[in-house]
Amino acid sequence: MNRYSLNVSKYKISLLTVFTCFISIIAWYAYTRHLDLEIAYKGFSPYEWIVMKHHPYITAIGYPSGMEIYRSSLFFKLYAFADFLGMDTIATMKAVIATELLATYIGVRLFADALFPSLETNYKNLLVFALYLYFIASYALFPEISRFGSAFNTGLYYNIANAFRLMALAFFLTRKFIWAGLLLSLTFLVHPIYGLIGGIFMLGALAVIINDIDNNEKKKIGLALSIFVSVGVLWYLYTFGIHRDSSLQIPNSAWYFYSVFSNYHWFPIEFGLLSEAHQERLIGFLIVSLLYLYSLSKKETLTSIDKQVFFGWVVLIVVTVVGLIVSWYKPSPFLTKMALTRASLLALEIGIFYIVYRFVCGLFDKRSPWYLRVLVATLWVMPFLIQAPFALYPVILLIAADYLRSKTTNSFTKPTIILTLSILLLTVYFYTSGYIRIDWNKFAHIGNIDHYLKSSQYDRYLGNLTILVILIAFSAMFYVVDKAKRIGFLFFFVPFILSVSAFVHLYLATPNETYINRAKAFKNVQLWAKRHTPKEALFMLDSAMSYGWRAFSERASFGTLREWIHVAWLYNSDYRTYREGLQRFGEFGIDIESPKYHVAPRLKQFKLLRKDIRERFYSFDEAWFRRMARKYGIDYIVMRNRYIKHPLRFEKVYNNDYFTVFKVDK
Repeated sequence: MNRYSLNVSKYKISLLTVFTCFISIIAWYAYTRHLDLEIAYKGFSPYEWIVMKHHPYITAIGYPSGMEIYRSSLFFKLYAFADFLGMDTIATMKAVIATELLATYIGVRLFADALFPSLETNYKNLLVFALYLYFIASYALFPEISRFGSAFNTGLYYNIANAFRLMALAFFLTRKFIWAGLLLSLTFLVHPIYGLIGGIFMLGALAVIINDIDNNEKKKIGLALSIFVSVGVLWYLYTFGIHRDSSLQIPNSAWYFYSVFSNYHWFPIEFGLLSEAHQERLIGFLIVSLLYLYSLSKKETLTSIDKQVFFGWVVLIVVTVVGLIVSWYKPSPFLTKMALTRASLLALEIGIFYIVYRFVCGLFDKRSPWYLRVLVATLWVMPFLIQAPFALYPVILLIAADYLRSKTTNSFTKPTIILTLSILLLTVYFYTSGYIRIDWNKFAHIGNIDHYLKSSQYDRYLGNLTILVILIAFSAMFYVVDKAKRIGFLFFFVPFILSVSAFVHLYLATPNETYINRAKAFKNVQLWAKRHTPKEALFMLDSAMSYGWRAFSERASFGTLREWIHVAWLYNSDYRTYREGLQRFGEFGIDIESPKYHVAPRLKQFKLLRKDIRERFYSFDEAWFRRMARKYGIDYIVMRNRYIKHPLRFEKVYNNDYFTVFKVDK
C-alpha cells in the first residue's frame, strides 16, 4: 500500500470514529435529557425500584407495583450497590445508558468480526458503524414478534443482555467456547430469556460443526455448558427459592384471562399479528427474513460460519413459531412467561448483519449497475425514517431487478424492465397515498382498499414521501458524480447521510412539548406530596394512569387499573395480590366479561376498559370517595384537570395546570 492510500485509510477510520462518537453523544443526550420526567410519568424505573427498597412502607400501605421482578436480574444489583455507595440513582442511570451504548458497539463489532473476518477493514468499519446506528437509533429491530424490540430501552437490562449475547455468539463462532459460556452465563444473569435463546442458537450452530470438533474442543464445550447450567440453576434457586406454595398461585384460567386482556407482549396472535395488525410486525419480520436469505444467496463464498449462523437462525425461527403456538394454545403460564417469541429478536439481528453486509458489497461493487446501487442506498436509510426496517415493495423491486439483471443480457431490455417495475411501484404509491382513487367495487367485489391498508401503514409497504425524495436524489447523485471518483465519494457520503438519518430519528423520537409539560406537572405533584404529606399517607390516582407515582413522591398508591388486573401479580402469580387487585377493580362496578370488550385485535379491549374506568372515576361523587377512604384508608385523591366533570367538594390542597389533589374528608 502506498503512502497516499495509507493516509486515505486512516482518514476514513478517523471519519467513522468522529461520526460514531457524535451519534453516541447525541443518542445519550436524547435518552437522558428528560430522564427524570420519564421516571416520574412512566414509572417502573430503576430509580423507583431503589426508592421502594428504601421505603418499604410504600408497598406495606399501598398496592404492590410489580417491580419486585427486578430483583431477578443481576444487573439491578449494580443499582443497589451504587446506591449503597451513596451515588445518586439518576446519575447512575445516565452512566448505565452510556455503558449500554458502549457495550452495544462492542457487541456489534465482535459479532461482525466473527461473521465477516475477510472483509476489508474500511468496509468492515463502515458496516459496524451502520449496524451500531441501526441498533441504537432506528426501527431496524421494530418488528420483533413479541413487541419488545420497538426501541432502545435504556436504563433497564435489555441492551446489556443483548450486547453480552452478541459477544458470546462471536466467541462461540470463533471457537472460543469457554469465553462463550462465561458471557452467555452473564447474559442469563442479566436476563434469563436472552441467555436461554442465545444457548438455543448455539445448539443449532453446533450441529453444523459437530463432526469437526476435536477432543480438546469437546472438553471446552462441556465445561462451558456446565458453567452455564450451574449458573442458571443456582441463580433460579437464589431468586425464586426451592419451595413455592401452589395453593397460593392464581388458577391458570384466571391468569390467562387477565393476562390476555392487558399484556402487550405475550399474545401476538390475539393482537392481530396474523390478521388486523399484520402490517405492524409480521410484514417487517418477513421482509428482514427475505432480505437475509437474499443477502446470503448473493455471498460469493459461504463459509462454515455462514452455515452455522444459518442453521442457528432456522432454529430461532422454529422457536419463534413454537412461541406463537404456546401463546395461542396457552398450555401453562410458565411456558407463556418464557416468551419464546423473543427468539425473533436475535433472528432479526442476524438478518440485519447480513443485510448491511450486502448493502456494503452492493453499493461499493463497481460491477453493480447504478439502479441497484440507488435502491441499496435508499433501503439503507429506511429504518431511520419509517416505523419498519424496510418497506416491502422497494425490497421486492431490488430483488426482482437483481434477478432480472442476472437473467437478461440485452442492454436495452435491462433498463426497460427496471423502468417498468419503477412505474408500477410509483403507481401503487400514488394510489395508496391518496393521490389516485379508484372505486374498485365497480370492477370487483373486494371492498375498499382503505379497509385493508390503513394510511398509517403505507410506509411499511412503500416508504413515505421522504423516502421517495431520497430515491430521486440518489439517482441524480449517481449521474452527477464522476464514475472514477464515485467509490471514494460514497465512503464519505454514506456515513454522513446515515448520521443525519439517525439524528432525525432521535429528534423525532423525543417527547413532544405537551408530554413534557404534563410529565413536569406530574413530577411536581409527587414532590409536593413528599414535602407536605405524612409518610403513611395513601393516594388514590386517576385509575386509568399506568404507573409513575411512587418515584418522587415516596408515597403509597391505591393502585391503578393495569396494576390491579395484571402487573402486580404478573410474574409471581401471587394469589393474594391478585384477589386484592380484583377487589379494588370491582369497586368501579365494571363487568370485565361484558361482550363490549370482546374485540379484535385484543389490544383494543384494554383501551376500551381504560376509557371506561376513567369515566367512572370522574363521575363518582363525594360519598363514593368517602366510602373508599374509610374502607382502604385513602387520604388524598389525584385527578387530571382535563377529565374533571364536577369538582369534588373536598379541600383542594394542591393543583397545577394538569393535576389537582384533594384531601378526603372522611
